[in-house]
Amino acid sequence: MSNILFALYYDFSANSAVHVHNFANQLAAFGHCTAVAIPEDRDRGSALGTQNYSVQRFDQVDGDWSRIFPDGRPPEIVHAWTPRENVRLFCEKLAGFCDFS
Repeated sequence: MSNILFALYYDFSANSAVHVHNFANQLAAFGHCTAVAIPEDRDRGSALGTQNYSVQRFDQVDGDWSRIFPDGRPPEIVHAWTPRENVRLFCEKLAGFCDFS
């Protein structure tokens, strides 16, 4: 199965967080390891229900994949959720220490 990382443009109070939450949970139910990266963690999504994925701030994602994915491997897939400048910059940072599609 794949390691999949969602890069959300805001914390879980954003409208898009419901979609990311449900996609991450569904992919986890299919056996994938999923995680969501957010720029700030004022709202980590606990009100959305069970989270079968890890949550990290953009600045915490530093190549130590064992904190994010149980198998310690980097993401094979990164889903940049909406074209925002902070998401683009985060994906550029990721590209510096892992390969993904």
